[in-house]
Amino acid sequence: MIFEWQIEELRKDILIPDYCFTGGGELKSLNAWFGPAGTVTPLHQDPHHNILAQVVGRKYVRLYCATLSEELYPYSESMLKNSSQVDLDSMDVNKFPKVHDLEFMDCILEEGISMDNFDPTQVL
Repeated sequence: MIFEWQIEELRKDILIPDYCFTGGGELKSLNAWFGPAGTVTPLHQDPHHNILAQVVGRKYVRLYCATLSEELYPYSESMLKNSSQVDLDSMDVNKFPKVHDLEFMDCILEEGISMDNFDPTQVL
């Protein structure tokens, strides 16, 4: 809805790659997230397939395998069930002991890079 009601001018600058339609069906949603430097997004699992593109600046991303979602202590409430209770910046290993040993991949998305074309060898 952001493009229809708030910043219609930006919509024409966003091109949806053809491969988004290869599975048939229609595009479920088109979202854009904006934030100043230092913005932190809580650990979460998105409900739809996504392309994460960093337009300006850089973004640190930590990736866990989707099969580990239960070990990441998701909230039980329906509104937050795709979000983890774990604060990665201040992890309480006594409260969330499983998280400490889970494998993950760190990466930094640089300006102009998206999760569909990033180099996974460039990890922290």
